[in-house]
Amino acid sequence: VTLVYVVGGFVIGIVAMLAGVILCLVGLIVTLPAGQLIIYYLQSHLYGQLARTARPSFATPAGDFDLPAFPEEPPSEEPPTPPPSIIE
Repeated sequence: VTLVYVVGGFVIGIVAMLAGVILCLVGLIVTLPAGQLIIYYLQSHLYGQLARTARPSFATPAGDFDLPAFPEEPPSEEPPTPPPSIIE
């Protein structure tokens, strides 16, 4: 009886150890990419807040020196054309 008790405990311990290692690896496979994704979303959110509240720079981009401040005359507005009727 003692031999069955010792061998049974050893087998159950080995099975429990292997199951724990497998479950730990599965947890790492799921958790590590999810953690990276959460960090990426947090950084994107913070960059979006900075972009929304950032002031424009005062530097003039190259090539904008010759452009007038406003167009010479406003563009002419044409009346919108009605869409063609499908059913007459």
